[in-house]
Amino acid sequence: MKNINNFFSGKGISIKLPPTKANNLYRPTAQYGIECFNFVHVNKGCFVKKNAPIILKECFFLLKPSGYLIIDYLQNKDLSFQAMEELFWWLFKGNYEIKLHKKNLLSQIIVQKKKSVFTKEDNIEKWTFGIVTNGERNDWLEEIIHSIQNLKIPNYEIIVCGKYKNRKEKNFTYIDFNQRGEKGWITKKKNLICEKAKYENLCIIHDRLVFDKNWYEGIKKYGNAFELLGCTQIEKTTKTHAGDWLTLGGPIGTLYKIARIKETDWDYYTFLSGQLMIIKKSIWRKILWNETMYWGDQEDGDISFRARDLGYLIRFNPYSSLTALAWRFGNIPLKHDRSEGFFPKDMLMRRTFRFFGNYLSHIPFMGIILAKIFLLFKKVPIYKQFLYK
Repeated sequence: MKNINNFFSGKGISIKLPPTKANNLYRPTAQYGIECFNFVHVNKGCFVKKNAPIILKECFFLLKPSGYLIIDYLQNKDLSFQAMEELFWWLFKGNYEIKLHKKNLLSQIIVQKKKSVFTKEDNIEKWTFGIVTNGERNDWLEEIIHSIQNLKIPNYEIIVCGKYKNRKEKNFTYIDFNQRGEKGWITKKKNLICEKAKYENLCIIHDRLVFDKNWYEGIKKYGNAFELLGCTQIEKTTKTHAGDWLTLGGPIGTLYKIARIKETDWDYYTFLSGQLMIIKKSIWRKILWNETMYWGDQEDGDISFRARDLGYLIRFNPYSSLTALAWRFGNIPLKHDRSEGFFPKDMLMRRTFRFFGNYLSHIPFMGIILAKIFLLFKKVPIYKQFLYK
């Protein structure tokens, strides 16, 4: 057994921060870079169970292969000796070796990173942009393509899959695909794009999102250490958030509990809305979109949760933004924080509707009945009031 001081040799960093700062926007990799330290020491008091995955991921990104992650933590009912080891297994699946784990009033775990979590080809200046289309928005596609070109990214390509045309331009690829078009086989289209992509950084969108001028600069500010990533999306007319940072509120199948979350927040049921996903190609190879699912089948929640279960965290980048030319779900209520009061104070009409919808959906056959009622209700003019009030 090594002398404990040996784990602190070489270039290292000691992390001290209050738990409130260890949130979704905690990004030491953006400041220091990736895999640049021989050891990272996390001091006691940094950990709360909810955001522990974020701290562990960020620290692991900072470590060189063979480097040591040293964590001091206070055991409690939420963060026990066993829970800490389960966190490591969930997030890193054996890409580490526990060198020490002692159970005291102040516990300490020391793990050694085995290998890099980044591919050699990974570079923030290299991007593949994939666009899924059904051939009905060619004017929007022109605007989207020009917005990508105007980002001035040093190395990029654009791949359009669906019904469009071959522009025969540099950095452009067209995949002519319209099988099962009546069902909206977007999962197949996205997999085709990713398979064709030549870069590690993938940004896959539907044909209704236009890149704002700040997008690439915002990505560079956020940094290249990510697994799955969302960013700001604002609907063009109403200026509401267009499903950019969401929680499902429960496992797949949960109804009427989808909520926006604050950019600092993160939870276990976070997912990326299907209209945009930023992901590493090496990670996509391990999860793929489920091709038995179609548009409207919660395929976005499915791939998000399968990625999460494999230890990949979904994060949110507020520094990059896109404009949504269409968004059909209105202003989704913000996840309620009980510290702000027992009852939420905004969007009471829609929240009340969702509350009873969720309650009734647990009654046998009521889910089917509610779905039929909803299809009729959405055609009534007052429906729009429920989307925004």
